[in-house]
Amino acid sequence: MCGRVRQALSAAAFADAAQAAGVPSAAASQHSHTPRQNIAPAGTASVITAATEPTGDPDVSTMVFGLIPARSVAEPDHWRMFNARQETVDHLQSFAKLTERRRCVIPVDGWFEWMADEFKEVKRKQPYYVHEGGGGPVWLAGLYDRCVRPGHPDGALESFTIITCDSAERLAWLHNRMPVILDAAALKSWLADGPPAGGEAPLVALRRCAAAPPCSGLAWHAVTKKLTAPSYQEPDVAEPVKLASQLQKSVASFFTK
Repeated sequence: MCGRVRQALSAAAFADAAQAAGVPSAAASQHSHTPRQNIAPAGTASVITAATEPTGDPDVSTMVFGLIPARSVAEPDHWRMFNARQETVDHLQSFAKLTERRRCVIPVDGWFEWMADEFKEVKRKQPYYVHEGGGGPVWLAGLYDRCVRPGHPDGALESFTIITCDSAERLAWLHNRMPVILDAAALKSWLADGPPAGGEAPLVALRRCAAAPPCSGLAWHAVTKKLTAPSYQEPDVAEPVKLASQLQKSVASFFTK
Protein backbone atom coordinates (compact mmCIF):
# COMPACT_ATOMS: atom_id res chain seq x y z
CA MET A 1 0.00 0.00 0.00
CA CYS A 2 -0.32 2.44 -1.74
CA GLY A 3 0.32 0.62 -5.01
CA ARG A 4 -2.52 1.63 -7.29
CA VAL A 5 -4.00 5.07 -7.89
CA ARG A 6 -6.49 6.70 -10.24
CA GLN A 7 -5.72 10.06 -11.86
CA ALA A 8 -8.68 10.51 -14.18
CA LEU A 9 -8.79 14.31 -13.91
CA SER A 10 -9.34 15.97 -17.27
CA ALA A 11 -6.55 18.16 -18.62
CA ALA A 12 -8.50 21.27 -17.61
CA ALA A 13 -9.24 19.93 -14.11
CA PHE A 14 -5.61 18.99 -13.62
CA ALA A 15 -4.48 22.46 -14.73
CA ASP A 16 -6.87 23.97 -12.17
CA ALA A 17 -5.51 21.67 -9.46
CA ALA A 18 -1.91 22.52 -10.36
CA GLN A 19 -2.64 26.24 -10.19
CA ALA A 20 -4.30 25.75 -6.79
CA ALA A 21 -1.05 24.13 -5.66
CA GLY A 22 0.98 27.15 -6.76
CA VAL A 23 2.07 26.16 -10.28
CA PRO A 24 2.04 29.23 -12.58
CA SER A 25 -0.94 29.20 -14.93
CA ALA A 26 1.23 29.01 -18.06
CA ALA A 27 3.10 25.93 -16.84
CA ALA A 28 -0.10 24.31 -15.60
CA SER A 29 -1.96 24.77 -18.88
CA GLN A 30 0.99 23.78 -21.08
CA HIS A 31 1.58 20.50 -19.27
CA SER A 32 0.47 17.55 -21.37
CA HIS A 33 -1.71 15.72 -18.87
CA THR A 34 -3.26 12.39 -19.82
CA PRO A 35 -6.09 11.06 -17.64
CA ARG A 36 -5.30 7.57 -16.35
CA GLN A 37 -7.82 5.22 -14.79
CA ASN A 38 -5.53 2.62 -13.22
CA ILE A 39 -1.91 3.52 -12.41
CA ALA A 40 0.37 0.77 -11.09
CA PRO A 41 4.16 0.90 -10.57
CA ALA A 42 5.87 1.42 -13.96
CA GLY A 43 2.87 3.47 -15.10
CA THR A 44 3.03 7.24 -15.51
CA ALA A 45 1.27 10.07 -13.68
CA SER A 46 1.27 13.87 -13.62
CA VAL A 47 3.23 15.08 -10.60
CA ILE A 48 3.63 18.52 -9.02
CA THR A 49 7.17 19.16 -7.79
CA ALA A 50 8.29 21.50 -5.03
CA ALA A 51 10.02 24.81 -5.75
CA THR A 52 13.79 24.41 -5.90
CA GLU A 53 14.68 27.96 -4.90
CA PRO A 54 13.21 30.44 -2.39
CA THR A 55 11.68 32.68 -5.05
CA GLY A 56 10.64 29.86 -7.36
CA ASP A 57 7.31 28.17 -7.95
CA PRO A 58 6.20 24.55 -7.94
CA ASP A 59 6.32 22.87 -11.34
CA VAL A 60 4.59 19.95 -13.02
CA SER A 61 5.82 17.02 -15.09
CA THR A 62 5.03 13.45 -16.07
CA MET A 63 6.86 10.78 -14.07
CA VAL A 64 6.93 7.02 -13.63
CA PHE A 65 5.37 5.55 -10.50
CA GLY A 66 8.00 3.61 -8.53
CA LEU A 67 11.18 5.41 -7.47
CA ILE A 68 14.48 4.71 -9.21
CA PRO A 69 17.33 6.41 -7.27
CA ALA A 70 19.57 8.83 -9.15
CA ARG A 71 22.64 6.61 -8.86
CA SER A 72 20.94 3.34 -9.75
CA VAL A 73 22.77 1.33 -12.41
CA ALA A 74 20.57 -1.77 -12.30
CA GLU A 75 17.65 -2.42 -14.62
CA PRO A 76 14.75 -0.28 -13.30
CA ASP A 77 12.39 -2.14 -10.96
CA HIS A 78 9.53 0.23 -10.25
CA TRP A 79 7.83 -2.22 -7.88
CA ARG A 80 10.71 -2.10 -5.38
CA MET A 81 10.28 1.47 -4.09
CA PHE A 82 6.77 2.62 -4.96
CA ASN A 83 6.15 3.52 -1.30
CA ALA A 84 8.17 5.22 1.44
CA ARG A 85 7.20 5.09 5.11
CA GLN A 86 6.82 8.52 6.70
CA GLU A 87 8.28 7.18 9.95
CA THR A 88 11.70 6.61 8.37
CA VAL A 89 11.65 8.78 5.26
CA ASP A 90 14.22 11.25 6.61
CA HIS A 91 16.55 8.53 7.96
CA LEU A 92 16.90 6.02 5.15
CA GLN A 93 19.65 6.81 2.65
CA SER A 94 17.35 6.22 -0.32
CA PHE A 95 14.96 8.99 0.74
CA ALA A 96 16.64 11.37 3.20
CA LYS A 97 18.22 13.66 0.59
CA LEU A 98 15.00 13.74 -1.39
CA THR A 99 13.06 15.17 1.55
CA GLU A 100 15.27 18.26 1.27
CA ARG A 101 15.04 19.10 -2.42
CA ARG A 102 12.84 16.62 -4.26
CA ARG A 103 9.45 16.64 -2.66
CA CYS A 104 6.34 16.26 -4.78
CA VAL A 105 2.58 15.92 -4.63
CA ILE A 106 0.43 13.57 -6.68
CA PRO A 107 -3.15 14.87 -7.10
CA VAL A 108 -5.37 11.83 -7.63
CA ASP A 109 -9.06 11.06 -7.83
CA GLY A 110 -8.48 8.22 -5.39
CA TRP A 111 -6.62 5.00 -4.75
CA PHE A 112 -7.37 1.29 -4.73
CA GLU A 113 -6.82 -1.28 -2.01
CA TRP A 114 -7.51 -5.00 -1.82
CA MET A 115 -8.74 -7.21 0.98
CA ALA A 116 -9.73 -10.86 1.25
CA ASP A 117 -12.82 -11.76 -0.73
CA GLU A 118 -15.89 -12.33 1.44
CA PHE A 119 -15.92 -15.94 0.25
CA LYS A 120 -12.50 -17.22 1.32
CA GLU A 121 -12.34 -19.85 -1.41
CA VAL A 122 -12.17 -17.12 -4.06
CA LYS A 123 -8.53 -16.62 -4.99
CA ARG A 124 -8.72 -13.05 -6.26
CA LYS A 125 -9.05 -10.42 -3.53
CA GLN A 126 -11.81 -7.84 -3.62
CA PRO A 127 -10.65 -4.32 -4.60
CA TYR A 128 -12.09 -1.16 -3.07
CA TYR A 129 -11.83 2.41 -4.32
CA VAL A 130 -11.16 5.18 -1.78
CA HIS A 131 -11.91 8.72 -2.95
CA GLU A 132 -12.99 12.19 -1.87
CA GLY A 133 -16.74 11.94 -1.36
CA GLY A 134 -17.36 15.49 -2.50
CA GLY A 135 -15.24 15.15 -5.63
CA GLY A 136 -12.00 16.96 -6.33
CA PRO A 137 -8.43 15.75 -5.97
CA VAL A 138 -6.82 14.00 -3.03
CA TRP A 139 -3.32 15.40 -2.45
CA LEU A 140 -0.82 12.59 -1.85
CA ALA A 141 2.66 13.39 -0.51
CA GLY A 142 5.58 11.95 -2.46
CA LEU A 143 9.27 12.16 -3.30
CA TYR A 144 10.91 11.98 -6.71
CA ASP A 145 14.34 11.49 -8.25
CA ARG A 146 16.01 11.82 -11.61
CA CYS A 147 18.19 8.98 -12.88
CA VAL A 148 20.32 9.37 -16.01
CA ARG A 149 19.64 6.38 -18.22
CA PRO A 150 21.63 5.83 -21.44
CA GLY A 151 19.23 5.52 -24.33
CA HIS A 152 16.28 7.01 -22.46
CA PRO A 153 14.24 9.29 -24.77
CA ASP A 154 14.65 12.28 -22.45
CA GLY A 155 18.17 11.39 -21.32
CA ALA A 156 16.93 10.71 -17.80
CA LEU A 157 14.20 8.82 -16.01
CA GLU A 158 12.09 10.79 -13.53
CA SER A 159 10.19 8.65 -11.05
CA PHE A 160 8.34 9.07 -7.77
CA THR A 161 7.26 7.25 -4.64
CA ILE A 162 4.15 7.79 -2.51
CA ILE A 163 4.67 8.32 1.22
CA THR A 164 2.50 6.21 3.53
CA CYS A 165 1.46 6.26 7.18
CA ASP A 166 -0.64 4.19 9.58
CA SER A 167 -4.24 4.10 8.44
CA ALA A 168 -6.80 6.37 10.03
CA GLU A 169 -9.20 4.50 12.30
CA ARG A 170 -12.04 4.67 9.80
CA LEU A 171 -9.90 3.01 7.09
CA ALA A 172 -8.07 0.46 9.25
CA TRP A 173 -10.57 -2.26 8.28
CA LEU A 174 -9.32 -2.05 4.70
CA HIS A 175 -5.55 -1.86 5.24
CA ASN A 176 -3.13 -0.95 8.02
CA ARG A 177 -1.38 1.62 5.82
CA MET A 178 -2.64 4.51 3.70
CA PRO A 179 -1.04 7.32 1.66
CA VAL A 180 -0.24 10.54 3.51
CA ILE A 181 -2.94 13.02 2.49
CA LEU A 182 -1.91 16.67 2.72
CA ASP A 183 -4.34 19.34 3.85
CA ALA A 184 -4.18 22.86 2.37
CA ALA A 185 -1.56 24.16 4.83
CA ALA A 186 0.64 21.08 4.50
CA LEU A 187 0.36 21.18 0.72
CA LYS A 188 1.79 24.70 0.74
CA SER A 189 4.62 23.70 3.07
CA TRP A 190 5.49 20.50 1.17
CA LEU A 191 5.79 22.35 -2.14
CA ALA A 192 7.71 25.37 -0.82
CA ASP A 193 11.48 25.73 -0.80
CA GLY A 194 11.68 25.80 2.99
CA PRO A 195 9.02 26.80 5.54
CA PRO A 196 6.59 29.36 4.07
CA ALA A 197 6.06 32.55 6.06
CA GLY A 198 4.11 31.63 9.16
CA GLY A 199 3.91 28.00 8.04
CA GLU A 200 5.37 24.65 9.04
CA ALA A 201 8.60 23.02 7.94
CA PRO A 202 7.85 20.38 5.26
CA LEU A 203 8.52 17.34 7.44
CA VAL A 204 6.59 18.84 10.34
CA ALA A 205 3.60 19.33 8.04
CA LEU A 206 3.96 15.80 6.66
CA ARG A 207 4.00 14.21 10.10
CA ARG A 208 1.10 16.28 11.36
CA CYS A 209 -1.04 14.96 8.49
CA ALA A 210 0.27 11.43 9.05
CA ALA A 211 -0.66 11.57 12.75
CA ALA A 212 -4.17 12.85 12.08
CA PRO A 213 -5.03 12.14 8.43
CA PRO A 214 -7.42 14.73 6.94
CA CYS A 215 -9.76 12.06 5.62
CA SER A 216 -13.16 12.82 7.12
CA GLY A 217 -14.54 13.43 3.62
CA LEU A 218 -13.30 10.15 2.16
CA ALA A 219 -15.73 7.54 0.85
CA TRP A 220 -15.20 4.04 -0.52
CA HIS A 221 -16.92 1.23 -2.33
CA ALA A 222 -16.18 -2.15 -3.89
CA VAL A 223 -15.12 -2.11 -7.55
CA THR A 224 -14.53 -4.58 -10.35
CA LYS A 225 -11.81 -7.20 -9.94
CA LYS A 226 -10.80 -6.56 -13.54
CA LEU A 227 -8.63 -3.64 -12.38
CA THR A 228 -6.25 -6.09 -10.71
CA ALA A 229 -4.62 -6.25 -14.14
CA PRO A 230 -2.65 -2.98 -14.59
CA SER A 231 -3.59 -3.06 -18.27
CA TYR A 232 -7.27 -2.56 -17.42
CA GLN A 233 -7.96 1.12 -18.19
CA GLU A 234 -11.69 1.18 -18.83
CA PRO A 235 -13.84 4.06 -17.50
CA ASP A 236 -15.81 1.68 -15.25
CA VAL A 237 -12.72 0.96 -13.15
CA ALA A 238 -14.07 3.03 -10.25
CA GLU A 239 -17.76 2.26 -10.65
CA PRO A 240 -19.43 0.67 -7.58
CA VAL A 241 -20.19 -3.04 -7.79
CA LYS A 242 -22.28 -5.21 -5.53
CA LEU A 243 -20.56 -7.94 -3.56
CA ALA A 244 -21.70 -11.50 -4.20
CA SER A 245 -23.48 -11.59 -0.85
CA GLN A 246 -25.51 -8.53 -1.84
CA LEU A 247 -26.63 -10.23 -5.02
CA GLN A 248 -27.87 -13.34 -3.30
CA LYS A 249 -31.54 -13.47 -2.38
CA SER A 250 -32.11 -14.03 1.30
CA VAL A 251 -34.29 -16.90 2.48
CA ALA A 252 -36.67 -14.37 3.98
CA SER A 253 -37.18 -12.52 0.71
CA PHE A 254 -37.76 -15.86 -1.04
CA PHE A 255 -40.67 -16.75 1.24
CA THR A 256 -42.25 -13.31 1.09
CA LYS A 257 -43.05 -13.70 -2.60
